[in-house]
Amino acid sequence: MGFIRTIFTATSEQWKSTSLWIFYTLLGSLIPTWGGIVLLVIFNKLQDWSVFYKNGEFILYSAGLLAPALFVLIREAKRPGFQFMAIISVIMLLLTGLLYSAIALFGFKIIQSDIKINMGVLAKISLFLFVLSVFIAFLAELLSKIQQDPNVEGMRLREMNNLEDEYNKFKK
Repeated sequence: MGFIRTIFTATSEQWKSTSLWIFYTLLGSLIPTWGGIVLLVIFNKLQDWSVFYKNGEFILYSAGLLAPALFVLIREAKRPGFQFMAIISVIMLLLTGLLYSAIALFGFKIIQSDIKINMGVLAKISLFLFVLSVFIAFLAELLSKIQQDPNVEGMRLREMNNLEDEYNKFKK
């Protein structure tokens, strides 16, 4: 609950700044994808969008977004309500790392094996993990901005509301 409460203390400027951060982060980190799309469109060779995600490429992007977010979430894990986000981030980072390793080893035949990877399922999992990673990275960056410049007025108002609620409970 502490995590959610903290997120809602963010000012509109912190939300705006975090939104710009995630936009530029995605713009820069996805250059191979959107750059490839632009080139294929220019040369009239784009036939299927799946060429950019069918081999689980977005798992790598997910890991790249989760690693810096993990630093912020682990740093805050001592606070009540933050342990869950840190644990989820660690699990996702490990999952993305293991999935990408499996793709590299078995999907590209680095290790000869009878193991067959269902690439359709893998593509869906990689896209899902990517969206979840973007969400976690956004929240971690917002949390970092809140820690750097807390909304004292909003926290004071929330504390006054909490005191009023406690007083009303006591009065009953």
